Amino acid sequence: MSLRRLLALIALFAITAPASAGAQDVDLRRRISVTGTSSTVVANDAARLTLGVSATRPTAKASLGAASRSMQRVVGSVKASGVAATDIRTQTISVSKLTTPLKGGRTRSRGYRATQSIRVVVHDIERAGVIVQRAVGAGATRVSGPAFFVSDASRSYREALALAFDDAKAAAQALADRAGARLGPVLSIQESTDSEPVEAFSAAPSPAAAEAPAPAPPVQAGESRLEASVSVVFEIVD
Repeated sequence: MSLRRLLALIALFAITAPASAGAQDVDLRRRISVTGTSSTVVANDAARLTLGVSATRPTAKASLGAASRSMQRVVGSVKASGVAATDIRTQTISVSKLTTPLKGGRTRSRGYRATQSIRVVVHDIERAGVIVQRAVGAGATRVSGPAFFVSDASRSYREALALAFDDAKAAAQALADRAGARLGPVLSIQESTDSEPVEAFSAAPSPAAAEAPAPAPPVQAGESRLEASVSVVFEIVD
């Protein structure tokens, strides 16, 4: 073998040897993967309502104007019931032409219908029924909801998350004891979460009624279950 070829082989070995050694550096630590779960039930303390109005007039301009005046009265009644302006948000505004089909594929205009709706967040749930009652009295022709929720569920979720980790660790400890090993440090943690309503009763959607004043609809907020789940990988040692 020539000296030049020998030097080339030595240089190639010097470059590839560290990489080969690194490829052999495999994590051989024994590990155990477990999943822990926990849940907590929290009383709902807020609700969302959708309030809508509609008006039908001969022209689009007239129908939009009539619906806007009705919505102004509805918004005023909601604010007068103690709802902050920041908890009221416009949801939809629409104007559509109404037609009657005739023979020969023709149509005849029946005017225009304008609709508007707002979404309202109610933090004082006990007043939700009164808010609906006053909104209908002010001109609301469509009411849907309430959709209940927990306004600040972060603290309750963190508590459930901590309990989920404890559940995972207890399961890992039981398995390690059964295998005659000792539970080592945590190698990885992955969380997932879900929230589902538990017996969350709500008032049925209420059509507006142009009749004598009716009592405010009863509203029961119910509760929400906050669920936490964590997947934890522990090292196990002898």
